[in-house]
Amino acid sequence: MGGTTSYDARLWARPNPDTDGTTFDIGFGHESSNPTFTSETYDFGVVIFVVMSYDIDNGQTNVWINPDPSTFGNTPPTATINTTDSNAASKINLFILRQDSNKETPFLQIDELRIDSSWASVTPASGTASTSNNTINGFNVYPNPVKGNSLTVTTSSTEAKTVNIFNVL
Repeated sequence: MGGTTSYDARLWARPNPDTDGTTFDIGFGHESSNPTFTSETYDFGVVIFVVMSYDIDNGQTNVWINPDPSTFGNTPPTATINTTDSNAASKINLFILRQDSNKETPFLQIDELRIDSSWASVTPASGTASTSNNTINGFNVYPNPVKGNSLTVTTSSTEAKTVNIFNVL
């Protein structure tokens, strides 16, 4: 990997063509097209946690999608996708984030990027992000995803609160 026009590994997010246009699947491969894709699909607007590893010694790449938090800081679980690069890189000297096209991947938001040499260092047991530990008792939002022009936000708390809603589309 010496330039910005060739890549040893690619992580793909593509609209799932077999649905109503509200889901996507994730793929990974060393080839420039038709990588291995997950059998699972993911809803647009839902946070996905992806961890990748590349072993320079044998060209093995592992991809974990939404790994079990109980493994954080410990031994890595079985990868969601793994492949072996038949022409393994001798070093990693470049990392690129690239959007395909506005028709293929019109929007992608990266919240955090961690690059290190071990599973434990990029998935620390402490400080794991979570949406189940919010500070508003009984907080609920529906429907999710929003259909039409109505969104309902409820809570069992009677205290004053602030809620920020973002449209990622």
